[in-house]
Amino acid sequence: MIAWWVGAFFGLVFATGVLLVSFAAPPMRPTRLVDRIAPYLGDAPAPSRLLSRPSASSEPFGVTRRVLGPALTEASRWIDRLVGGTDSVRRRLGGLGSCDGVEEFRIEQLIWGGIGMVGGAVVLAASTLLRGGIDAVLVGAAAVVGGVGECWPATGG
Repeated sequence: MIAWWVGAFFGLVFATGVLLVSFAAPPMRPTRLVDRIAPYLGDAPAPSRLLSRPSASSEPFGVTRRVLGPALTEASRWIDRLVGGTDSVRRRLGGLGSCDGVEEFRIEQLIWGGIGMVGGAVVLAASTLLRGGIDAVLVGAAAVVGGVGECWPATGG
């Protein structure tokens, strides 16, 4: 009686194996989307230049870099001396696959810091103006906090 159950079990395992092999064979396998559209992509036109990598003139801060180049370079060196971590930044940029150097990263950091300073000052000036007057010391402190808050977390320091 046990031999009958063992035979049935092995028959079931064999039938399951045959079904799996037959459904995995190429004629039974479902067609992938890549295989279905491949014949239509043979004569594709050249891709648009709009989809190509951005040039130096179209990068986000390219115009600012050209206008304020020497001042930004000196300021980035000052920030680098202030916060340090050049090797850490270089290692992290390499790990991200970024082609930018540490100097470009620091310049971008300075620009975002300036945006944070202006944003903090404008928001606080508008909120204190709604209360009846502008407190210059508070607005200045908000500008400093906004600038440091934008620059500091990404330095690795």
